[in-house]
Amino acid sequence: MDLAHLTMITTTLDDAGLDLASLVAAVEERGETVVILRDGKPAARLVSASPLFVDHFREDPRLRVVFHQDATLPTPEEAWPEEFR
Repeated sequence: MDLAHLTMITTTLDDAGLDLASLVAAVEERGETVVILRDGKPAARLVSASPLFVDHFREDPRLRVVFHQDATLPTPEEAWPEEFR
C-alpha cells in the first residue's frame, strides 16, 4: 500500500461538527488523519480504525520481540555461517 498520498486535514471544532460525515469518509476511505482544533490548538485526532493504518503512538503487540532462547547464552558453533566460524 502506497501511503505517500496521505495527508493531514486540520479543521476547527465548529467546522468539524458541520462536516463530520465528510471528515469520517476521508479517514475511512483514504486513510487521512484529521486534527480538530479548539481555540487554534489541537484538541482531538480522528484516525482510521482499520488495522491497515497503524497508530504509531501506541504499542503494537504484533511488533513485540519474543526470544525463544536465552539471549545471554553463547551462539552454538553450528548456528554461524561457515565463513564466520
